[in-house]
Amino acid sequence: MSMPDNFSDCKTRILTLEAELAKWKGYTYCAYCGTAFDLDAGEQITTHIRTCQEHPMRQVEAALAEEKDRYFKNEERWKVYADQIEAALTNQIEMNQEKFDGRMTKLVKKLSKSNKKLFREQHETQGKLEEAEAELSACKERVREMEEKLFKYGEMKKAPCFVCGYNGQNYYSPSVHPCAERHHRLQALQAQEQSKEVEG
Repeated sequence: MSMPDNFSDCKTRILTLEAELAKWKGYTYCAYCGTAFDLDAGEQITTHIRTCQEHPMRQVEAALAEEKDRYFKNEERWKVYADQIEAALTNQIEMNQEKFDGRMTKLVKKLSKSNKKLFREQHETQGKLEEAEAELSACKERVREMEEKLFKYGEMKKAPCFVCGYNGQNYYSPSVHPCAERHHRLQALQAQEQSKEVEG
């Protein structure tokens, strides 16, 4: 019985593949780039993963770096924009404050002027009022003096009363007609003065 023509080659190929497989089993490999490491090379594998260009982390790191760069650029632009807005607002506030201060200064001056005018007018009015009160008091005194002279001369005997206009019953009774008290008192005084003149 004869062997197939390729039997020997097949056996040789099997031995070669088994040897190669045994060699591969003696190492561990990076799953992303295929770099081989000894089975106990744990630290080397960890270090390799941190720098392996085929590892998905590189894509994440690149995307993160891009986002950070965009963020910081935007942050700088926003900071400049915010500074511009703040400067504009500050300038507007200062301008408004200046306008407000100017208006307040004018109002204070106007109020001060008005107060001075009001005080002067009040002072003048008070002076005129005092003069009027003094004149009124003097007039009342003159009227009182004239009334007393008329009472002395017996003017009340001519009804109605020249002071109050009363012309009713008990005309000469002070309890009914108050002017009667002045009439009697001043008539008595007039009689005394005339008596002294006669005696003199």
